[in-house]
Amino acid sequence: MKNIIKENDSKDIENILAICINHLNNNQAARSIKFLENQITTSPHPKLSFTLGNIYLAQGNPQKSIKYLLEASKQAPNVAEIYNNLSNAYLSDNNYERSEVSAIKCLEINDNFAEGWVTLANVRLKLKKVNESINALTRALRINPVMYEALINLANIYFDKNEINKSLELYKRAIIINNKSDDAYNGLGLINSAMGKIEDAIENFRYALKINPKNINALGNLATTYAKNDKIEDAILLYRDALSLQPENINLLSNFAFTLQDAGRFEEANKNFKKAFLLNKNESHLFPYLINSEMEICNWKNYSFNMEKLLELTNKKGGEPIPPFSLANSLANPKTRLEVAVNFTKKIENNILPFKKKFNHRNKTTKPKTKLNIGYISPDFRDHSLGQSFLAVIKTHNKEKFNFHGFATKVSNDLITDEIIEHFNSFQNISTLNTVEAAKAIYNQKIDILIDLAGHTKNTPLEILSLKPAPIQAHYLGYGSTIGSKNIDWLITDKIHTPVELYDFCSESLVLLPNSFMSAEYLEIKNNKISRDIEKLSEKSIVYANFNSPNKLDPKSFETWMKVLKNVPNSVLWLKMTSKQAQRNLVQEAEMLGVKADRLIFADRKNKKEHLARLKLADICLDNFLHNGGVTTIDALNAGIPVITLKGKNHTQRTGASILSAAGLHSCIKNDKIEYTNFCIELGLKKLRLKKLKARVKEKVKHSALFDNHLLSKNLEFGFEEMYKCWLNENKPKFIKI
Repeated sequence: MKNIIKENDSKDIENILAICINHLNNNQAARSIKFLENQITTSPHPKLSFTLGNIYLAQGNPQKSIKYLLEASKQAPNVAEIYNNLSNAYLSDNNYERSEVSAIKCLEINDNFAEGWVTLANVRLKLKKVNESINALTRALRINPVMYEALINLANIYFDKNEINKSLELYKRAIIINNKSDDAYNGLGLINSAMGKIEDAIENFRYALKINPKNINALGNLATTYAKNDKIEDAILLYRDALSLQPENINLLSNFAFTLQDAGRFEEANKNFKKAFLLNKNESHLFPYLINSEMEICNWKNYSFNMEKLLELTNKKGGEPIPPFSLANSLANPKTRLEVAVNFTKKIENNILPFKKKFNHRNKTTKPKTKLNIGYISPDFRDHSLGQSFLAVIKTHNKEKFNFHGFATKVSNDLITDEIIEHFNSFQNISTLNTVEAAKAIYNQKIDILIDLAGHTKNTPLEILSLKPAPIQAHYLGYGSTIGSKNIDWLITDKIHTPVELYDFCSESLVLLPNSFMSAEYLEIKNNKISRDIEKLSEKSIVYANFNSPNKLDPKSFETWMKVLKNVPNSVLWLKMTSKQAQRNLVQEAEMLGVKADRLIFADRKNKKEHLARLKLADICLDNFLHNGGVTTIDALNAGIPVITLKGKNHTQRTGASILSAAGLHSCIKNDKIEYTNFCIELGLKKLRLKKLKARVKEKVKHSALFDNHLLSKNLEFGFEEMYKCWLNENKPKFIKI
């Protein structure tokens, strides 16, 4: 700034600035600001305005900073530093266009000013001009090869672009310049995490925090790493530490909320999602998760408004695509659901574009193989609804005719996992590998058909499938709807779950099984200790039940159930106990609909066998309208309890019909809400009819196609052979009917 100090007053200006700096050193910023403002009023000078603007910027007041930096720029129009700091002030005020103009002006004055190129890079990154940002940082490093800030920023950009090697080189250069670089060690942690080197990543994040315990990025990244590796309580503590430093950090708040959901702390998760969203309503990508958190606690006060806004987001051009799973309990039509799936899958596929890797399957044989290699990939080979359902399939697959290989993108240590592993020819834990390495592991196993069991559910392996490690790829069981990916060739479903009117709203070709696509294993239930008294159910009551998770419930279904209760004297609704808030909200909703609180009975959590035993105490199970039960419906039938479902138009509204059709219970499938309501009331009032229906369920269902897993596996295997024939012949029909 020497060139803006007039010779005849430089001594006075330096004295004023010395006093100002002394106040700042004594933590008296307000006194320093007041002193400078008084001096500027009586003796305006560009260096005083420049300094005051910088102080305001450091204090988090970009508007005042802009005011004084603009004054400085008018007083000294040829000083690059003024425009550089003015650009930073506009950047802090989210005025990216003016920030860019100021940064360009700075460099027009002095294009050898490295800090100016870094500032221009920062604003262009905000404007999503990523390549121009890279060019600006590269220019800064030509001017000053050891410029630490430029190295870190460029490394961060390359990491976001998945150009891991370039990013790694830059972080290492930054550490050579400054071996106490917490930002560089945080970056190394991100790289190791992306490469599946979790322990190394944790060590990097911890070292960054040893250098700087207040490094927000390292705190958040270590918390996220812990959460992904089931160290939930450790993650929660770290998020709390980070939020004590930055309580309005939207990314921290939302990641904290996701972790709280994993811990089953739905009320607290909802509060954090709300706070994150209210801080910046332009963060529209958070809105679907906020809605889901409301559904988890059955808060339906804004249900209609939320669903309208959610559907608006599906039509919004540009911006962050919404997750397809968020539409499961919505009124979105099949066309919208397909479009959302396609858009979200494009986002996933864009993540792997920098890898520039696709696997070559051109060396295929022209002759049918005698033994196909079938791969199953999932994060849920565990004690989970998917793991329980899949176990019945893998147990009954024909190991003489096919080789079956498991690929776990997340591993749990439980009895279900152990039993599933026993039935595979080989089983690989690929959770510690990065996307390319995981895909290579599958490719090297020479898999002919790779079956995804997750779809758009949590911990999806769709990035891996986007690299096409197998020549034929299909989705089955875990998600059940269209994936929207050009890399998923087939959707394995059934003619009830996917009727002809849904064909055009599936991006995949279809394998149509003759019975339900759902897998179910019939379990003999023996438990004499269960009684209605223990479960707080009256012996005289008609017990309607629904044991689905709260996020599958919806106000229209609940309103219908309350109508049923009001028309059936001495009836109750037996529900799954989750959070206290969900319970309070459901009771309040019931009372608003004219049903007393004591007619809702909430059941404690029990293990699978105990739950199946107590389900026998129910009379009738009621299915949700928008997001049908899957395993919960099968459990009820296993216990001998009829389930009444309303068949809708979307996949999520047809799972109940698929299951009940395979069970031979067509009379329990209803086509409209009036028919559904009247039938549920009639069963409650006509005990003889209910008794006959329950007897039929107990006698017939266990021998039905629903529980014939050998038949299901045989049909799946026939589907595998047909898919493979289509691939050999380079023919992909719209559907294969088994």
